[in-house]
Amino acid sequence: MSKGAIDRGMFTSMYYRTYKDSERKNQASLELETFCKPVKYNPNGTLRTAGTKAASYDLLDERGFVKVGSYVKGGDVIIGKVVPLKNTTENGPKFKDASTTIGANSSGVVDWVYVNRDSDGYQFAKVRIRSKRVPGIGDKFSSRFGQKGTIGMIYSQEDMPFTAEGITPDIIVNPAAIPSRMTIGQLLEAVVGKAACTEGFECDATPFSSENVDTSEKLAEILQSSGFRKYGTQEMFNGRNGKKFRSKIFIGPTYYQRLKHMSKDKLHARATGPLQLLTRQPPEGRKRDGGFRFGKHLAEKWVLKSLLVRSIAGNTIKLRESPKAFGTKLILETIQWTRGKLVCMVIIQKIEQWAILIQASKFV
Repeated sequence: MSKGAIDRGMFTSMYYRTYKDSERKNQASLELETFCKPVKYNPNGTLRTAGTKAASYDLLDERGFVKVGSYVKGGDVIIGKVVPLKNTTENGPKFKDASTTIGANSSGVVDWVYVNRDSDGYQFAKVRIRSKRVPGIGDKFSSRFGQKGTIGMIYSQEDMPFTAEGITPDIIVNPAAIPSRMTIGQLLEAVVGKAACTEGFECDATPFSSENVDTSEKLAEILQSSGFRKYGTQEMFNGRNGKKFRSKIFIGPTYYQRLKHMSKDKLHARATGPLQLLTRQPPEGRKRDGGFRFGKHLAEKWVLKSLLVRSIAGNTIKLRESPKAFGTKLILETIQWTRGKLVCMVIIQKIEQWAILIQASKFV
């Protein structure tokens, strides 16, 4: 995809996400939950609200709602709510925090805050977060013929191929995607679009509606009379060295649409994090800040050695073997690379199968 087209606003979109919460009667204490800005300590220093999150409550107003137009990021509280505690001591906390925070990987501007009461008389709140999304590598797009695909590379406009008239394409599609999927309509759309742009007419593209079998020949005549080749191909030149390509390139206007699958929503990484209580293994999934499972083949020790040794070419690494490598205890092995001062700590634990965690830190 062309970076010049992206900079001019092509496929730039707004992404909306709504968070909801409501005041309900707590089934355990039979107390009504309340929207407010949670206060952790009383004026005398005793604890007032238990279970406050390690997050920022600064954006909340006195009612417990974030203000419209505020910029929020992962971990910020957007709806404040407390639950009264039952059978508390005199100096103990009187409330428990039940606030709503924005997702750890989300950020944006508060676009809309709505507060009302439902049919049962309980108060509820909705907060809508707006974030601007600029196309990036990994984002998904599709034509109107189901030719879906992701951005593999973004080139600056001066590096893109150009025609004799100086036109550079916005999107370059792999031609291998056309024959197997048989999406001839997309090729026809590009030819019809080029002819319509040249002559300034509208074309009806309703499928199975035309009885004219010579439509393609008429389009070819229109293109040829306008100075183009018959079937939509043109001579194009390399944007980096200016040399003409040997083959003719098929180019034309095509309607593309952006899909909701974006790499920003799928990106996930973690070092150490939460563990399951029963198995003491990392949980599964991006929402739970889980770990990534490699599988038994990558967990073999010889693969680990191979990856570490091959990744640092031209340097000698000594791996100290441990006689307890097949035990059930935690074993700490150190790989030292003195020239780059790289130290890798490998923790190996055998419960029922190998579980390997690699932590690497580079010292200045």
